Amino acid sequence: MELLPSNPITKIHLPKDPRKEISVWEVDEVKEFLKVATIDRLYPAFQIAITTGIRRGEILGLRWKDVDLDKGVLFIRQTLSKDGKVF
Repeated sequence: MELLPSNPITKIHLPKDPRKEISVWEVDEVKEFLKVATIDRLYPAFQIAITTGIRRGEILGLRWKDVDLDKGVLFIRQTLSKDGKVF
């Protein structure tokens, strides 16, 4: 109907999303963490996360049939996710 002489939305400036600074571990920190974590039952998950970079849900979704030790391959076939209440 073109009742407004201009589009008021064009004058809106959205706030910028503040960038969060990320920090990454140095190689020595990773080695120390893995050394300390060897006694933890989740050590294999920690090692997979650090050496492959796959996501937490992908690691938690791994099954033995997704692992080929002879070829040194992991197959990501499913993920485990949280719906807010249960995994």
